[in-house]
This record gives sequence, C-alpha cells and structure tokens, in this order.
Amino acid sequence: MIGQFIAIRRLFWFAAVIFLVVFISGVLHVQAQATGTTPQIQKKWIFKTTDGAILGKPVVNGNTVYFNTFNDHLIALDAKTGSLRWTFDPGTGKKYSEDDFLGEAGSFPPPAVSRDLVFFASHDGCMYAVDAKSGLRKWRFETKAPLLSEPVVSEGKVFFGTIEGDMYAVDAATGFKKWSVNVPGEVANIASPAVGAAVVFFTSLFGPGITAFDLETGRQRWHWKDAEDSLCQGTSILSVGHRVYLSSGMCGHLAAFDSLNGRQAWNVNLPSKNDMQTAFLNDAALETVLVSGQPNNLYAFIAATGKQKWTIPLGKHQGWWMRPTISNGTVYFIGNGSLNAVEEDSGKPKWSVRLDSLKLSRGNHGSQHDRNLIYLVDGTLYLITPDNSLTAYSMR
Repeated sequence: MIGQFIAIRRLFWFAAVIFLVVFISGVLHVQAQATGTTPQIQKKWIFKTTDGAILGKPVVNGNTVYFNTFNDHLIALDAKTGSLRWTFDPGTGKKYSEDDFLGEAGSFPPPAVSRDLVFFASHDGCMYAVDAKSGLRKWRFETKAPLLSEPVVSEGKVFFGTIEGDMYAVDAATGFKKWSVNVPGEVANIASPAVGAAVVFFTSLFGPGITAFDLETGRQRWHWKDAEDSLCQGTSILSVGHRVYLSSGMCGHLAAFDSLNGRQAWNVNLPSKNDMQTAFLNDAALETVLVSGQPNNLYAFIAATGKQKWTIPLGKHQGWWMRPTISNGTVYFIGNGSLNAVEEDSGKPKWSVRLDSLKLSRGNHGSQHDRNLIYLVDGTLYLITPDNSLTAYSMR
C-alpha cells in the first residue's frame, strides 16, 4: 500500500496544477492591459530560515503570517515587517530526507488558524494546537498514522484525516476527541475535508467519491461513489453555500451536490488530450466554479447549473504553476508568463503583470526542495525559494 502511495504521489506532484515554480532576480516588470488599474508590485520584506526548505503555504491571520517547514517546525512572522515572532518545535527530533518527502512523512499541509489558536499537523502523526501569540503548545492529539490532510476548523472543532483514511473531529479548545470514522482509501492534503451546512465532507486521494458526516455526531449523512469505480488521483472537494463540488482529478469529471441530501445537481466532463484527462478544482464562489485542466486551460462554470461561462488558455507549459483563485468578483491566475486578473462573470481581462524577471530553478523538479513557490494571499505575493527564504511583495 505504501509503495503504491509513493508511486502515485510522485506522478501527482508532476501533474498537479497547484504550484507556480519561479525564481526572482529583480523587480517585476508591469505591463498594463485591458481594463482596470494595474498593480505596482514592491518588495516588503524577506525572511530566511536555517531550518530546511520552507514548504508550507503561508497562512495569513491578522498581522501574522504562519507557515511550516520541511523539518517539522511551525513559524510565525510579523506580516508587515517579516520579523520572527516565534518558532514552534513539536520535539520529534527527526530530520527528514527526500525519501521521507515522497513517502509517509512527505506531505506538508498548511496550518489552520482560528481565533487565538494555530492548528499544526506534524510528521509524528499528531495534531497540535499552538497559542497564536506566544507559540506555546496548548494541546496535542495523537493518531496512529501520518497526517496528510489540511486541518479545517468549524463550530469549535478541528477536522482532519490520516493516510489510513481515519477522520477525526477534535474539540478545538481542549484537544479531546469528539468522534472519528474511517473512510476507505488514503486521505492526502489535496483531499482535505470541507465543511458545509451542518456537515463535513471527506474524499479520498484515490476517488472519485464523497462522504458527508454530521458535524456534531459523526453520523454518516450520505455517500456518493462514481459508478465507474475508477482510480482518479487528484480528487478534491470544495464547499460553498449549500453546495459541495467534487473534482475527480485525472478522470476529468466535475460534479455538484446538495450538501444536505447528496443529490447530484450537475456533472460535466472536461476535454481530454492524448487520453490523459486532468481536472483540478481550484476555487468556488456562490456564482462561479474554477477548474484548470487539459489541454492547459482555465475553465469557469456557473455554480448553479454547471454551464460553462468562459475558457482561457494558460499558454505553453513553462514549468511554473499557480492555483487560480476568486476574490471580490475577480479571478487571478498565472498564464502565458503573466499574473492575470479577469472579471469573474465574463472572463474579460482587467490587467496583466508580466513575469519577465522571473527565472526558473534549474534543479531537480522531482524534488520539492528545488522548487520555487508563489502564493497570492489577501493582495500580497509570497515567494518561497530553495535558499530557505520567504519574500513578501505588496500589490498596490
């Protein structure tokens, strides 16, 4: 089972359209296009750690940036200055190699922040709650397997899953278990839980399938499984309003379900190229669902009906990837060597920022260590580079 998991994860890291791989060697060149005001991008600060490559996605809460590192530390920085506030070490005492990254210890789900606590999935199979201001441990919850899913906080509980398909609901304040269930199949960070109206949804990396559990009791509300029973790595889910959306990854399906009863509202198939279908559910809002897929396009669908709104070609593969996102009626994505903003409803361009000064890392792209990652969070670009640095750029 572990060998199969390692092989599939290797394939997935090459295929998943999640990360933008870049190197920055100067100031970004800005080119105005279409409508809207093109932002100016300026460096705010840079933070360098000696703790191994920074791999976790930065999570911003208030004036603090949180992220986790390859060697299992959780770090908090001042969002304005980049100065170190604290570092949390779970005390595993282990140093990890590239083999660990490709195996059981090799997922780096970002932390979750709720009120005054940061929830951190450690390589030692434990979920930690850390005081957001001091970095001191509040509680520790131990499981029997590596935690590969991103923690999700709702209704005073933390939801997460293990590589063996065990799903937990833990009291956010005390760390006491509320309930646990087992869903067949491994659960990885790309198959993190999603919370809807009084239910929490889980799906397996090896989907496509989705199971809804009652938030309070863990009782199964409904379950859906693809009749084809196919192996579709890259399965992911998103919950918005009274709908939950399921992408079956490399099988190229996208479906919408009623959160309360599991009734399927619509189902669409994306175009395939050379018999290799790839669909990754990127983001969803009340009116729009974003999916990136073959042949290297970004698709927008009407959330209510599944009817396609627009399609934008992302250009020839350049070795850099970024997960598209929706914010305040604008869709942001990387395509044709630019950071782009288009109108959510029409796909009409608003502005485009050329990435002329970005250079690709020439390292081994089979290793996460050699990758350069960029994230757009609340109007700030965060760049992670192989020299263990995190750089913040303001967009004004």
